[in-house]
This record gives sequence, structure tokens and C-alpha cells, in this order.
Amino acid sequence: MSESMNSGETSKHFKAKVSYSSRTGLLLHVSHMDRMLCRGNFAKGIGATALVYVAAVLEYLIFNIVDRAGSITKHHNRHQISPRHLKLAIRNDFELNKLLGRVTNYQRGDAANSKSLLFQPKKNKDRKSSRRRTVPPPIPAE
Repeated sequence: MSESMNSGETSKHFKAKVSYSSRTGLLLHVSHMDRMLCRGNFAKGIGATALVYVAAVLEYLIFNIVDRAGSITKHHNRHQISPRHLKLAIRNDFELNKLLGRVTNYQRGDAANSKSLLFQPKKNKDRKSSRRRTVPPPIPAE
């Protein structure tokens, strides 16, 4: 036996705690996915590989959307991605539009191609304004 074991010293080699998401190489936290899926009561039990798969798919989707929105932002000579750029990135890609086509962005709920909505012809004024009698101007005295 070595002297350190006999003298009562403890080992100074500790293993650092490593999160599950860092072991898988993902940026999104797998424990966060576990918490959200358990909160939603989707199933009684959720496997660890399913959590990793969900985190990987979400990370891939987020990367694609933000990458496309960043190129749209550069094209418009801006420095910050806005909700409008995210919406345009989703609408311009066929697969993303098919997946997220009915999703409403609550920060800015306008349609991507809303120019036709802006230039619709206006309807007639309401009935009350057409029925009002106008008072003739006073006749100047001579």
C-alpha cells in the first residue's frame, strides 16, 4: 500500500460533473427538454434517447431559421434580426413553410406578403355622413 492511503489522506482527483447535453454535443439542454415534456403530460415516461433526439431536432430547426433570417437581415442592410426577418425566412423556404405555415408570431402578426391587403379599395362612408344636411353659407349683406 502507498503512504497516502495509510496516512488517511483523500484522493485529490475528482471527476467534474458533466451535463448530458455536453456529453451529446448539443447546445440545447436535454434536461430542459425533459422538464418541458414532463410538464406537458404527453406520456408517463420519456426515454433518454428520445430527449436527445428532440433536442437535436429543435437545435437543427433553430439553426436553419436563424441562418436564413441572418442572410435576409444582411440583404436588407440591417444589423439585428427582427420578427419580420424570421417570418420571411420561414415563408421563403418550402419545407419550413410546410412545417410552420400556420404558426402565428405574436410579436408581429402580419402576413409576409401583405401589400395586397394594404391597397384594397376603401368602401363608401357610413350612412350617417351621407344623410347629414349641410347648412348653406350666409348671404353677404349689401
